[in-house]
This record gives sequence, C-alpha cells and structure tokens, in this order.
Amino acid sequence: HRTELLELILSIFFLIYFIGGFALLVALLVAGNYSAFLTVFLIRLLIDIAAYMNYGSRLRIYYGLIFLPFFQIIYPILFMLTVVLSLFKKPTWKDRKLT
Repeated sequence: HRTELLELILSIFFLIYFIGGFALLVALLVAGNYSAFLTVFLIRLLIDIAAYMNYGSRLRIYYGLIFLPFFQIIYPILFMLTVVLSLFKKPTWKDRKLT
C-alpha cells in the first residue's frame, strides 16, 4: 500500500502548505507585522510560480501567473470550505455514491 502512504504524505504536506501558510499570513497581518507578512507572501508566491512554470512552460500557458497572488488567498479558503462541507454532503457520480 505504498500509494496510500504517498497520498497521505502529500495530503499532510498540502494541508500544512495551504492551511498553515494561510493561517500564518492571517496571524502576521492581524499582529501588524507587515514586513514578515510580505516576506512570507513573496516566498509562497515564488514557490507557486516555480510550480506553475514547471507545467505552464510545457503547455505554453503563461497568463495564469497573474492570478497566483489572488489564489494564495482564495484557495486556502476554498480548501477549508470543501473539507467542512464534505462532512455534510456525500457526493454522487452517475447516480452512484462515492466512498
């Protein structure tokens, strides 16, 4: 079950990266530490740009880069909302329940 372990490790990484990074940004903003907020935001932006360019350059799609700063704020909120709502709604696909 090596695949399940890899999926678990990736899930934990993404949870820390998206939710932890978002929580850190919010905490820095609330604390008024704007220089640290900007530093963390830019580091995360550079990581996202590097990941995006890995795929975007192969597909020759570069216009998505302008959306990355917005997605740093929007995606963690969407991620958390999906997690919470998935507790109350069981999805179906072609009239079959997904497990």
